[in-house]
Amino acid sequence: MSKYVAVKIDDEIQIHLPHTTGNYYTLCGLDGADEAASVNQSTVNVPKGAKVNCVECLHIWELCKQFSAKDFERT
Repeated sequence: MSKYVAVKIDDEIQIHLPHTTGNYYTLCGLDGADEAASVNQSTVNVPKGAKVNCVECLHIWELCKQFSAKDFERT
């Protein structure tokens, strides 16, 4: 099982970080299985050796690296 998720949009496979709550399929907010014809996206298996190539997932990850555990209140 891969730690990444893959979405095929217009015959191009994009590799993403997973969403943490399951409300979306990807960290950047893609549904992954949106049935609207105008969206044209579906989930696919992650190719062997794949690396994240989603620019939005990269930007979210880079932003998060600026924080540490002490920045969060744990309940």
